[in-house]
Amino acid sequence: MVVDAATPSLYRAQLAKRAGDGALGALQPLIIHRESEVAPVFFGPVPAPVVRPVQALSMSNEIAVMNQGRISQIGNPFSVYLEPDNDFVADFVGLTNFIKGVVTETSGRGGTVRTTDGLLVVDSMVDVEAGDECVVSIRPEQIQVMGDTTGTGPNMFPGTVLTRLFTGECMDYQILLGTNTIRCRTSASERFSTGKPITLSLPAHHCIALRRSMIGDGQDTSR
Repeated sequence: MVVDAATPSLYRAQLAKRAGDGALGALQPLIIHRESEVAPVFFGPVPAPVVRPVQALSMSNEIAVMNQGRISQIGNPFSVYLEPDNDFVADFVGLTNFIKGVVTETSGRGGTVRTTDGLLVVDSMVDVEAGDECVVSIRPEQIQVMGDTTGTGPNMFPGTVLTRLFTGECMDYQILLGTNTIRCRTSASERFSTGKPITLSLPAHHCIALRRSMIGDGQDTSR
């Protein structure tokens, strides 16, 4: 069980009591936080491990993500990370990009979203219908960065490299795509200089349209 560190103390106390009584069975609570320190929370005789969201993915067989005392999603680490049920889970567990738009068409599980920079085809929609405001979530490592600026096609957009950071295992980029700033990651061998025009490809099978509930008008689209 992944418990947001912002979960109200009363609810966390109730969880602690249930853990002490054995009511949670084999479910191991983990306290998730974004800051460097957080006060220990005891679930039974010992404090629950305090970890960051990405650490929880490697430590768990099943995860329950909680937001302010409510369960947002339950599933295995793969489904929680790759198929978030809402924008809170997408943003809380790992890094993601949010691109705001309006659903223009639905087809099966997917459809089309109109954004300020053009149409996005998405293969997955969660709790949205035609006409709804939404955010399209796509992880930085799921985006393809190409040096060829002549490429055209669905979900392909021209952009410019704003910043780049070498982390050792990968290159971390911020790309200006029209009115949006997109976070991308490539292998360390794929290096593009700052200011270079590039083409971004956002594969439809990685794009998920989610109901817009947490991401406001004033927030950056790259989280």
